[in-house]
Order: sequence, then structure tokens, then C-alpha cells
Amino acid sequence: RQRQPWRWPRFTHLSPLGNLKMALKVLRILQRAVGKGSRGRSHQRRRDGAERRWQQLPEIQAAVHDVEAVPGPRRRCVADASHGMQCCGRHFSLNGNGLSDRNSPFFKFYEDKVRELQEKAGDVDHCPISGNLYMYRALAHFGDSSGLFQDKASPLVMVGLIIVIICQVIGPIAILFYCFYRVEFFPNGKFFGYQESFKYEYGSLENGLSHVAQRLLGVFFILLFSANGLYVLRQDKENTRKVVNMCKVFERAARMSHYDSPQVAWLYFGAVTNGLCLVMCCVCLCLLFIIAEDGPKDVLFDAFGLTFLYNLDDVNGDLAFLDEKWDEDQMGDIYGMLADELDIMGEIEQEREGSFTSDNIYQIWEVIVTLLIPTLPILFLFVEMRPKGE
Repeated sequence: RQRQPWRWPRFTHLSPLGNLKMALKVLRILQRAVGKGSRGRSHQRRRDGAERRWQQLPEIQAAVHDVEAVPGPRRRCVADASHGMQCCGRHFSLNGNGLSDRNSPFFKFYEDKVRELQEKAGDVDHCPISGNLYMYRALAHFGDSSGLFQDKASPLVMVGLIIVIICQVIGPIAILFYCFYRVEFFPNGKFFGYQESFKYEYGSLENGLSHVAQRLLGVFFILLFSANGLYVLRQDKENTRKVVNMCKVFERAARMSHYDSPQVAWLYFGAVTNGLCLVMCCVCLCLLFIIAEDGPKDVLFDAFGLTFLYNLDDVNGDLAFLDEKWDEDQMGDIYGMLADELDIMGEIEQEREGSFTSDNIYQIWEVIVTLLIPTLPILFLFVEMRPKGE
């Protein structure tokens, strides 16, 4: 039957206002129909575009058709292109495992440059050995006689090292006695309390805001000093273990030549001195903060002074006696080559199993310092102490 052209409907039985309302309803129906068709066409265009882009990705297409590869992108929105979304960016592609393109300049830089530096640096056994005075003294006789240390120690350097040892042994003990006789313990007859720690008087020069700030800074510096000391102890234990293994090799070499043997006793002396110095400095820090006369300023200076005292024996410390004597990179390379010899390392580990070496002493100090980290701040805040004469 021949189709008649569509004409605008006329509703004669309605009023003019009714005709207008009916016409608006018809327009809304037509708009929804047209919109639905346009959305369907745009959805089809997006799907066709996604299929074309899928065909233009050779890496993904090869991975999909490869039997051993993943059968497709793992994400559902990428695997199913019917949603019409772009499966990947314009300048970014995906391989079969969902990883970035290996031809990217960023990945090439990492593989060519960064990986090369990592392989050159090696693992933990190839790290530089940052020694201290006692490690140097343990290897000094063998190093000077064999030429391992090119710059031999002069009498001035030996005198300076002896003075450093005396300062680290006597210094904390002298400070401990100085503080003990200037602190009044339990002034009110109470062991625990918070009156002295949190005493505050408005406008007072002694018990004002500076007194509260002094106690708070004291807690933070006690925690910081103790935590840093525990970290240094662990580093010294690891470095001492490496030096002990090197000493065993150098002892074998000294027996078959005219070289002097290493002095392993210095490692034991250094382990005891370092641990004792750290523990006494932590205790002295609490007492020094109690008798600090100038408030927060004395807290800062006392903390830095004890840190300087504890680090006197380090090669990288403030004193320059061992700058030209101990080459930490050379020592790290020597131990790295030793660690690569599995037969020698296996024999050394068998000898260490039934013996008490100097690095085992650091384990005892680690337990003590670990207990001091939470204990000292609590004692500093809640044990009644104040300077004598107040």
C-alpha cells in the first residue's frame, strides 16, 4: 500500500490549549526517538574505532595469538572492546602481561644505566666498611707490614688515638659522677610523680614555659640519642663481623710470610668500650637535662656534646686522625672478593660456630639499649628529680 506523507496531527475535539499540550507531548516522543538513534550510532562508531585500534596493536595481537602467552589483556574493559572505550593511550602501549612497553626510553635508561650501577655496587657483602679506631688498630700491624695501609701511622697519630680511647672511657664516668652529686632525688619523699616534670608558674623564670619546653626537648633527645645509638651498634656489629673474617684470612697469610699478625684483641676492647660508652651517655643525658641551668639551650648543647663524645672513634667522625689511614671502599672490596669465595667463607663460618667472637658482644649491648629506649623517657618524666639548691 502506498505510504502517505506524514502530516502534523490535528485534534479538532480539543481546545487550542489542549492542542498545544498534545503537540508538546508528540515533540518529546520524537526527541527521545531521535536521541536513541544517535546514541546507537555513536556507540557503533566507538565500537568500530576500538576494533580498528585493537588491530593496530601488533604486540597485543601477537600475545593474544601466542599459545604460551596470556590469551588477552587481563582487565575486562581492555579485553572487551564492545564497550567503546579506548583500550590504551595514544603514546602508551601494553604487552601481553599488562606491562609498559619495554622500548620506552625510561625503561631503557633504567635497564642500561641504573641496573649497571646496581650490579657494579654489588650486594651487602660488597658495601664499604666504615671502620673505627679499634678496627684500624686490629689491622694496623698487618697493614703496615704488608703494605695494605700505604700511609703508616706516625707517633703523633698513635698518641691522638690513645687520647681518644681515654676520653671515651673516662668521659662518661666523670659526667655521671658530676650529675649524680648535683641532682636531688625524691625531694618530696615520693619516688614517682609528675610535679617536678610538669611544674608551671606563670611569669616565673625557673618554672615557666621554658621549664616545660626543657622537659619535652629532653624526652625527644633521649629517644633520638638512644635510637641512633642502637642503629650504630647494629652497623658496628656487622662491620666487626666482616673485619673478624678478614683477620682470619690475614692470619693465614701472616703465618706463611714475614708479615705481622692482626691484633684481634682490639676488636674485643672496641666492642666493650663502644657499648659501655653508649649506655653511660644515655644515662648521663637524663641527668644532664635535669640540672640544665639555662633551660632548652643547655639541653641542645648537652645532647650535641655527648654525641660528639660517642663518635670520637669513628673514621668519619670530627677528628681527622684516620682519614688517610682507613680506606672504607678498599676494605669493602676486599671483603666482597672474600665473600665470593664460598669455600673460604664456609671454612671461616665453621671456625666461628664454636667460638665467641667480638661481634657477639654487640648483641648484648643491643638488648640493653633496646630496653633503655622506652625506660629512660619514663624515668625522666615520672621520677621526682630536681637540681640541688632549688
